[in-house]
Amino acid sequence: MNRRIGGSIAVGTLVGWLGAGPIQSAAAAPQTFEGLAESATRVTELGAVLLPLMDDCSKTRRDIDKARCLGVRAYMRKRLPELSFVAAADDPQVLSVSDYDARVKGFRLRIAGCLACKAPIVAGGEKRFVTLKAPPKGATSLAAAVGVSEAAISFNDIAESAAWNRTVKPHLRTEFIFKPTDAEWTLGSGRGYAFKLLGARVFDRCTGEVVFSQPESASAASKSPDATCPGPGGGAQVSAPGVDDLPEQLDASAINAALAAIRPDTNACFEMFRMKGTAFLIFDVPGGGGNHNVTLEGTLGGTAMGLCVMEAARKAQFPRFRIDHQKFRYPVVFPVR
Repeated sequence: MNRRIGGSIAVGTLVGWLGAGPIQSAAAAPQTFEGLAESATRVTELGAVLLPLMDDCSKTRRDIDKARCLGVRAYMRKRLPELSFVAAADDPQVLSVSDYDARVKGFRLRIAGCLACKAPIVAGGEKRFVTLKAPPKGATSLAAAVGVSEAAISFNDIAESAAWNRTVKPHLRTEFIFKPTDAEWTLGSGRGYAFKLLGARVFDRCTGEVVFSQPESASAASKSPDATCPGPGGGAQVSAPGVDDLPEQLDASAINAALAAIRPDTNACFEMFRMKGTAFLIFDVPGGGGNHNVTLEGTLGGTAMGLCVMEAARKAQFPRFRIDHQKFRYPVVFPVR
């Protein structure tokens, strides 16, 4: 399939953010999305990033706890703007694709800077929306007010465009790279933060093919493990052992193997927050597969690092088993080395 992608950056959005760095020499390699993402921490729980900005230490009763809260909050508020993060934007308002447009022989894509526009994030007992651009006063729609980029994707003929619309469009996902800031905004009764946008791209979560990227992507994106993708015959792929072949429940080796795979993520939490303590992760895993529930107890409960560890724990992938649910407790002690 031969198609052409043309992007136009919305005035006052990505132009200012992505062009704010030093001018590169002729010999310097151009920045890529992957280059920016390499030094960023992948995050799926925005509450872990928001908590240091929103934590109200005045609600803490004991003086020693209040002093600890204030110290951690002050350190994290100083540290956070130095860090960059990469996140898949699952807000349904982040990406819109037009109907077929004969003027571009394809479709127009619009990206809204929405990390959380439809539903606010809850952290520290407060709710905040999270955008990558502050909405102007009087805006009637948050998603419409925080657009950060537009692009056109063109095809050789209508048949190609129809095939793309049918097989690729349903699987598009947006990723952002950003830096947290304490830039607060209000819109009506809603309150939020406008983080600093560093990069954005749209890709097919089933194939990894990049549809749009600013800055340019040097390679395909990683396929999304949670995506339901068409198989060779056009239907959804289904490949799983029969119930009779499954173990009754997870044994220690299966649990340890699944959690060993996320150890780099939990180690990254320690590298980012540098808090010592113990996290007791309480898992509730469904036997038939799918998303599992995780809660946290221990000295890291209610902290930004604790939220980060829970986020990492949600990435664990357990094999299927026969009973409906299995609950277990798993300790993680920091420092890990």
